[in-house]
Amino acid sequence: MTNQEKTKKPRGCFFYGCIVSLVFLILLGTAVFLGFRLAFKRINSTIAEYTDSKPMPLPKSEVSAADRESLKKRIAEFNTAVTSQSNTPPLILTGPDINVLLANSPEMKDLRDKFYITVSNNQVRGELSLPLENIFRIPYVDTKGRYLNGSGLFRVFKTNDDLFIGLSSVDVKGNPLPSQYMQQLQQVNFAESLNENPTNRLYMKEYERVEVTNGTVVIYPKQH
Repeated sequence: MTNQEKTKKPRGCFFYGCIVSLVFLILLGTAVFLGFRLAFKRINSTIAEYTDSKPMPLPKSEVSAADRESLKKRIAEFNTAVTSQSNTPPLILTGPDINVLLANSPEMKDLRDKFYITVSNNQVRGELSLPLENIFRIPYVDTKGRYLNGSGLFRVFKTNDDLFIGLSSVDVKGNPLPSQYMQQLQQVNFAESLNENPTNRLYMKEYERVEVTNGTVVIYPKQH
């Protein structure tokens, strides 16, 4: 027996324990990877099922130039009265009014032609065609080139000094959108670009509340 063989020490429990732990971690990592891969595959399959590869054509607001200018003047007069803190009546907007505002607002250019609003009773309903890649940004989830085409109910209210326009429900292809996707959509504020405008924020501070009633959206100014 050589000196090298004599001095060679047997491998103890610690060495074999490390090997077992390493193998376990590799197996666990493989299982987690396969699990995530299967989960994302299911998510992408659901997205393909509920969305389309092309945007849906939406109605256009048919309003004359005179009516558009009249609406613009009415809103300007309301905002002037609000900022001067004179007690003015609420601003009442119909569905066509809102669509004209959306179509002509520079802050809403990214959402232009993405939804069409109707106001009925105490609900704001919209036909929508939303590009998912602008809403869902999740690694390995295939949203590029996919459009959520359908109809939805919108929530409209004022929170602090901001206007909030959000989705409360969406129907696509005759079925409600699964809750796991609605949860993220419900957090999107479609009025965010409006709120970022300093002039709009100046007006918002003087609004008491926003209410949907009798087929209209009513903006109440603060009373002084």
